[in-house]
Amino acid sequence: MNDVWPIGFMHDQLSDGRCIHLFNVIDNFNREELWIDVDFSLPSGHVIRSLDQATAFNKPIIFSSINCYCTAYFLCGRGRSIKFSR
Repeated sequence: MNDVWPIGFMHDQLSDGRCIHLFNVIDNFNREELWIDVDFSLPSGHVIRSLDQATAFNKPIIFSSINCYCTAYFLCGRGRSIKFSR
């Protein structure tokens, strides 16, 4: 349980034409949405901060991703290295 957390980025457009971006973290075991971050811009520092907050109490073994290309290991704030697979 809680071994694999898929992450994903989505985007949409508001009625006034501005784009919003979403960063999602999901527990693969029970399909629970663990974290959603919504903003007009999601720079890497923002994503790392979100991953730090999402992993404050529970830590997955692997983050998986379908829609982004990432290195084998993702450095998550404070020097913690977590495995990342695609």
